[in-house]
Amino acid sequence: MATGNGPVRIFLRPQPKSHPFTERECMIDEKMKVGRSVAKSKPSSNNLVFDCKVLSRNHAVIWATDGQVFVRDTKSSNGTFINNARLSATGEESVDTLLKDGDIIQFGVDVMENQRQKVTHGCIIALFVNPSARAPSPPPELASGIRLSEITELAQLLMVREVLSRFLLMAGTLHFLLHNHVMIVLVLLLTLCEPDSLCGGPLATVNPQQFVWVPLRKFQSLTIKFS
Repeated sequence: MATGNGPVRIFLRPQPKSHPFTERECMIDEKMKVGRSVAKSKPSSNNLVFDCKVLSRNHAVIWATDGQVFVRDTKSSNGTFINNARLSATGEESVDTLLKDGDIIQFGVDVMENQRQKVTHGCIIALFVNPSARAPSPPPELASGIRLSEITELAQLLMVREVLSRFLLMAGTLHFLLHNHVMIVLVLLLTLCEPDSLCGGPLATVNPQQFVWVPLRKFQSLTIKFS
């Protein structure tokens, strides 16, 4: 969660039953007015002014404090709702209400035509999104509960083993001119990737003056001679 007194980036995304409006992306710090469009205040993608007749000119205010976003209805005629709960009665100012990421916020109410029960003027209904309030996502896990990072480390280890195995496979037909300890290092690296060979296996004792038997799971056993 964001901390401090800096601005907070929020989004208001239109919902299916809302009066049409474009998504809003606003940097909230000091109080930002929510209201109906008038001559000097026009709708924009970075403000909270709407071309909607059921809103009051000064309908509500939204602001941020310490990374949290709040809303207050400022004596609007048709009310402000959070998740279908009205914040205050008509003409009354509401208490400060915390907006949570994922809340549905509604400004005003639909005006219906009495005879045909048809909406003549719709209200603003939006999904409130506050990305800074979201907890960091944990590392992904497989169905077995093994973390993806562990699988990645295992894959890298197997890759090292595969490279060393192929090297030894190709080198088995050559006469080595390498110094003995260089070959021992390669064999020991392979042993780290083949833990079973550490306990009583052929690689548990390495004599560079003799043959070295290298157990491989995907290749036939090799005999490598040192010079």
